[in-house]
Amino acid sequence: MKIYYIYRYNFYAAHLAAYLHLGIKNIPWNKNTSIAEMQFEFYGLSPENQEIYVANYGGNKQIFINLLKGIGAIYNIDIKIVDLSKLDQVAYRYFKDRTRRYIEMRLEALQHENNI
Repeated sequence: MKIYYIYRYNFYAAHLAAYLHLGIKNIPWNKNTSIAEMQFEFYGLSPENQEIYVANYGGNKQIFINLLKGIGAIYNIDIKIVDLSKLDQVAYRYFKDRTRRYIEMRLEALQHENNI
């Protein structure tokens, strides 16, 4: 099974959701990676052997969802789509800077602990 966490604006929620699903507590984060570069990315295999992906659906969510479902039907692959766009409105505006700062703070702490 493939699980897609899709988002429009809230990359931070998709990133965190994917790593929480994978059970990774120390979330890797590259401060130099821009959100524009993170359009569609494979994050790993969950303990249940599910492939985890994060994708930005761009301008039209329904076309993107139909595309994923169509590819899954053609290749006989089970696909689950988790739409995180409901977090784009209030939560994104409120938590965007806070989440980014938290992730950067965790990254700096990890770098300091590991003498990187």
